[in-house]
Amino acid sequence: MGKGFARIWLASTGSNLGDGVVLAALPLLGATYTSDPLLIGGLTVAAGLPWLGFSLVSGALVDRLDRRVVMVAVDVLRAAAVGMLALAVVLEMDSLVWVYIVMVLLGIGETLFDTAAQTILPAVVGPDNLEAANGRLFAAQVVTNQFIGPPLGGFLFAVAIPGPLLLDAVTFLISSVLLATISGNFRVDRGGIKTGLGAEIAEGLSYLWNQRIIRSLAIGAAVINFGAAGTASLSVLFATEELGLGPVGYGVLLGAGAIGSVLGSMSSAKVTTAVGRGNALVLSIFLIGVSLFVIGIAPAPIVAGIGFGLFGYASDVWNVIAVSHRQRAVPDRLLGRLNAAYRLLAYGALPLGALCAGGLARYQGLRAPYLAGAASVVALAFWFLTLRSEFGSLPAEPHGAA
Repeated sequence: MGKGFARIWLASTGSNLGDGVVLAALPLLGATYTSDPLLIGGLTVAAGLPWLGFSLVSGALVDRLDRRVVMVAVDVLRAAAVGMLALAVVLEMDSLVWVYIVMVLLGIGETLFDTAAQTILPAVVGPDNLEAANGRLFAAQVVTNQFIGPPLGGFLFAVAIPGPLLLDAVTFLISSVLLATISGNFRVDRGGIKTGLGAEIAEGLSYLWNQRIIRSLAIGAAVINFGAAGTASLSVLFATEELGLGPVGYGVLLGAGAIGSVLGSMSSAKVTTAVGRGNALVLSIFLIGVSLFVIGIAPAPIVAGIGFGLFGYASDVWNVIAVSHRQRAVPDRLLGRLNAAYRLLAYGALPLGALCAGGLARYQGLRAPYLAGAASVVALAFWFLTLRSEFGSLPAEPHGAA
């Protein structure tokens, strides 16, 4: 897929490794200031809030600016933010407030970088290679974020607290250098038309709502995230109380899900080629529902592990196909805003789903959220059965008129 994609892949892999390292290190750093679970849990909230409050703005900015320049600038600024926190730790000028500030800054940077990265890809690899390119990016993200990064972050934190922060800063800088060497102009041709930021955001939201298939994908992502939110939020309680697992067993259970994700990412292009895009989407949704049902009724840890692995596999097949479909079908001048609006809807369902799953588990037991999630996702699969034929009729080129 060319040198441009190779550099994007290397940059993404390196920065995701740094993200995985910090994913473990920053909560550990926060725990050196306080043992209040609300304040420690708030760090995750601080990192996720920009997706709710800033994602639409980030999409509009990505459609206004050169996407490669946005990615380079964000990487440099993220390196500076993490590097300054490392310096504050060395000088003993750090505090929990600074950790919160850095988490918010990293979250803002993620909204800009991830939106630009998804938006720039069609111009780098072309529409025919999108499934393969996205599959490789997703697989690398899972390996570095879930397998390598967190254990490495914990080890480096134990050796020297600034260590994981400095490593994260270095990965951001390396990523910025790799991205800066990609040739080409990735600024959208706006035809000399200038409009306000609010009008541009409204245009992106309107386009999302008026495109039947893209709107259906966004609703589908929200339903899947809502129904499956308990898989993440309740997994530790499910593993310990229902399956009788300890910390090692719980880690193996999560590892099964990560292995499934890698396999799903890497095989999604072949699955799409074999059965067609619409059929592959329906199949992936149905398998997500089946996986939640298997987890919900699992009589033994090995059965639950199979369910977690199947969930990871099917989820990443869905992700690769849905992302590639947006990149292929949406006009380039709207792609940043569309991606941001889509992810706002999809990601916004996660905290709501986790809240409902927690309430259901309190009154009906820890297995109930998985079974309820399975029912909602299987119902979604039947709805997508009515849409599957339409996925082959969308334009193959991503630069058509709006």
